[in-house]
Amino acid sequence: MSDDDRLIPKQDEQLYLQVLQEIYVRVEAFRAVSASTDLHGIEVGALQLRIALELVVMGSLVTNKAQIETITSALANKKLDQARKLAKRANPDYWPKPTAPHRQPNGTIDLRPVEGALTEGKWERRYGELSELLHARNPYKKSIDLDKARERLHRIADELIALTNHYSVHLADRDGMMIAQITSEGPLVAHFALAGA
Repeated sequence: MSDDDRLIPKQDEQLYLQVLQEIYVRVEAFRAVSASTDLHGIEVGALQLRIALELVVMGSLVTNKAQIETITSALANKKLDQARKLAKRANPDYWPKPTAPHRQPNGTIDLRPVEGALTEGKWERRYGELSELLHARNPYKKSIDLDKARERLHRIADELIALTNHYSVHLADRDGMMIAQITSEGPLVAHFALAGA
């Protein structure tokens, strides 16, 4: 099949793989500091996870440069609700749908929903929790509880990993669907046509 015959051109697949690769790198950077017992390590981990959360929102929009630039600007200006609404307007199916493959007795594979993954509804709250750790501390307030902060980071990382371990996603302005994975070896994608597309 030539690139012209594909519902998701090779260029779009490569752009999406770049986003997944960056998510992978950010999660690995978090893992490198995840056992940190000092504030600096907590901050580095929070920053890596926050950037990964931004990439999740932007990922399915790699096929629409104008929308990605608008969303990037909204994120840079800390307008999270606006960024989410822009993503949804550009691609109603922008949010990845976490799945787990299950082989049936007849050999077919069903994709079933995954529990415990980061949801679209929790995204803004998790982003805010990470951002709270990335500001200068008011010297008149109580110091940050590093153990609680580390627990929070691990909870958010677990939700992000559950989301990106195996999922389906529609790219903006395309008829096909992708199955994507971020494994310990890196990202993988496969795509297929939707019935009736």
